[in-house]
Amino acid sequence: MTRDRGAGLDRARVEADVDAELAFHRAATVDELVAAGYSRAEAEAEAHRRFGAAAPYRDRLVALDVARDQAYRWRTSMDIISSSVRAVGRDIRRSPGFALGVVAMLALGLGVNAITFGLVDRLVLSEPPGLRSPSELRRVVVHRTNASGATIATTELGYLDYLDLRQSKLLAGAAGESASPLLFGSGESAERIFARFVTAGYFPLLGTTPAIGRFFTDDESAREGARVVVLGHAFWQRRFNGDASVLGQTLQIEDHRYTVIGVAPRHFTGSAVTRTDVFLPLEAASDEQVSGPWRTSRGFRWMGAVVRLAPGATDAAVSDELTELRRQAYAGERESESQSRVSLTPLNPVRGQTASGDIGMAALVGLVSMLVLIVAVANAANLFLARSLRRRAQLALRLALGGGKRRLIIEQAVEGAGLALIGAAVAVGIAAVGAPAVQRLLFPNVAWLDVAIDLRLLGLVAALAVAGGGFAAALPLWRVDRTDLAGALRTEGSRLSRRRSRGQSAMLLVQGALTVLLLVGAGLFVRSLNAAQAIDLGIEADRLMVVSLVRGESPAAPDFLDDVRARISRIPGVDLDTRVSGTLPFVSSWAVRLNIPGLPERPRVEDGGPYIAAVEPNYFATVGTSIVEGRAFTEADVDGAPRVAVVNRTMARLFWPGVSALGQCMRIGDDNAPCSTVVGIAENTRREGIVEGESLLYYIPIAQAAGNLRSGGRIVIRAADAGAQARIAEIVRREALALDPTLRYAAARPVDDLISPQLRAWRIGAALFSVFGVIALAVAAVGLYSIVAFEVEGRRREMGVRSALGATSTSIVGLVIGNGLRACGGGVILGLILAWLLAPVVTGFLYDVPARDPRVFAAVGLILAAAAILASSVPGLRAARTDPTQVLRAE
Repeated sequence: MTRDRGAGLDRARVEADVDAELAFHRAATVDELVAAGYSRAEAEAEAHRRFGAAAPYRDRLVALDVARDQAYRWRTSMDIISSSVRAVGRDIRRSPGFALGVVAMLALGLGVNAITFGLVDRLVLSEPPGLRSPSELRRVVVHRTNASGATIATTELGYLDYLDLRQSKLLAGAAGESASPLLFGSGESAERIFARFVTAGYFPLLGTTPAIGRFFTDDESAREGARVVVLGHAFWQRRFNGDASVLGQTLQIEDHRYTVIGVAPRHFTGSAVTRTDVFLPLEAASDEQVSGPWRTSRGFRWMGAVVRLAPGATDAAVSDELTELRRQAYAGERESESQSRVSLTPLNPVRGQTASGDIGMAALVGLVSMLVLIVAVANAANLFLARSLRRRAQLALRLALGGGKRRLIIEQAVEGAGLALIGAAVAVGIAAVGAPAVQRLLFPNVAWLDVAIDLRLLGLVAALAVAGGGFAAALPLWRVDRTDLAGALRTEGSRLSRRRSRGQSAMLLVQGALTVLLLVGAGLFVRSLNAAQAIDLGIEADRLMVVSLVRGESPAAPDFLDDVRARISRIPGVDLDTRVSGTLPFVSSWAVRLNIPGLPERPRVEDGGPYIAAVEPNYFATVGTSIVEGRAFTEADVDGAPRVAVVNRTMARLFWPGVSALGQCMRIGDDNAPCSTVVGIAENTRREGIVEGESLLYYIPIAQAAGNLRSGGRIVIRAADAGAQARIAEIVRREALALDPTLRYAAARPVDDLISPQLRAWRIGAALFSVFGVIALAVAAVGLYSIVAFEVEGRRREMGVRSALGATSTSIVGLVIGNGLRACGGGVILGLILAWLLAPVVTGFLYDVPARDPRVFAAVGLILAAAAILASSVPGLRAARTDPTQVLRAE
């Protein structure tokens, strides 16, 4: 008795077959015995005696049949895959252009995703490395109401707030931290490094152990503790080549020397993923590195806190307890503080409440890269679909001769997966070379892992390749069993179907819609970047450079600054130079006591102040800040002359509403100080951020300043050409060190370098959306071209007949272009609808541009229409050149 193996492995079916076979043999034995002279009852009894209980060998037979079926199906599958691999090789040799096109499409999509996966994994998906039980760790967030009535969430706390956290009964521990750039070393080897100030319990709380040496003790972290430092692992490798003898050495950090006591473990950067070069004890080092009453003032907020939940504690219970502690501590303070609320947020930034713009941008980049992959897979599916339609007769013949649909699908899927794996290998090579550069270019302050390509990434790319390639190749065959076999066998050459398949239409719809999404995103980010770059900063930053000099244990003296300036003024390419002390846009802020006679209550603005800047007479001309009323300072505004001041627009408007600020009195530094008369009103300037609220700022002549405002400061240079800034910076550093070989640090940095990080999110969005959009547009155009070209080939007879009946070349080209526009029209409309619906997703990333900007939507529609016309024109021109005589003779 033969059992069918074609229906698929099914134990119930096997059991039914075994039962039927046993019943057959039993019945045959009974019939033989009856024929031999037994009665029916005797025959059945004899058959039962011979066969006995069927259960034991029935189960063995079922097990044997199941195993045999499994082995058979395994051999069959391997035979199919083996023959499919051989078929792939033959197809690649016969159609190298087709194989190259599929590989290129998938390599492009996979390469983009391989690069962006590293970004998303480090910034969004993974916890900071080297932590014990990171799920128990939380960052402390304070919610308060600002002056405009909006609720803001911030992780910035005061030192007293941190001490309050340690009173909690629901926390297993709390630690404070703060990050700041510091000056390391001196002379030629000096550099700015990233330091993290941490409390003594920081490392035990996070659950890490040193690579070598040890961490801080409680005594070393105290106010009078020793000056000790723990090096970051990457910094140790870079500056000391991983030499363990660094332990015990003393290093120059800012104006003090610190003894190295340990090195953090590899890849450990604390509770964040940003680069950390050194760890300093917070209480001890902050007395030397942080100015201000940070130990005693609750208004001095400069640090964050990380806590670990006690066993059984919940976020809600801890938040309630910490909120109550905070409100008790701030009782009697402003309502925004006494009614503030504390919450906890995971260390993983994507799940946090205060995720930075870089984190959100990384997540958006990951999403966009997946769209590019989908477009690439859709286009690869279109290529396979077009080829399968060309091979309809061959496929129909195989089906007519008994070839199974399952075998055809497996063959196609193996071919697609094989080509995709080749593309994946190319993509991994692209990622290995490009990922480190992209990571450091887009997010330079992140501590990236040493290896850009790891096993997880390889596994992801391979899985995406197999899934995407297999799907693209097998998709055209899902409906092959519904093919009209006789019709397909009669279809040859130029008599291909003129109708576009549903699969092709669906792929064009997907490609068009996703391409629209990417191009709309590109347009919005480009417009945002342009709007941000067009912000009036109040200064002309494009050619400005700021010179920073650190000399020994004290700031550079005026005579030394004058000597440096004398050398700077002789450097070719330097137009202007000036000295400024105190507040300098995007560099520093300074405030002193200020009394305005007749002003009962000082007006407040969002970004604070009033801030002071002590400047030379040519300062305003050098930095490009205009005087809108009155005058700037002159050489006559020296010490001993009448004191004068210049205020910005905001200060003039708020401090003297309804009257002119010119001639008003300001007492600077002390309530009894002599009046500084306002002689000019300057244009507002940005203080720290290109997107910020108004701030109060006033200027005084540096010759009339006192103390550090007069003796310190920085030199500001205006270069004649932005391209000469690198050369000027090197000459400034060389001249300064030549003037004083003991100089600890000398650098001239373009102001644009200080502003550029604030534009990074828009630049990343504009660059990546534009690149991905262009890639998707090119892929979609190629896909549309292949479909239109295939349709034109299938309609050669019709085109010949039209031409024979008098149709002009223009009308034929117009017909083909019209078909192309209709083919992509649905995708464009769907994409515009999706972009309109998804607009709120990107609203927070844009600046001064509506997410549903009609100009962007209209421009994208026109771009897609132009691409469709271009993609359809080549097949249209080919159709117009069709010779009707040859076509009709072939028929």
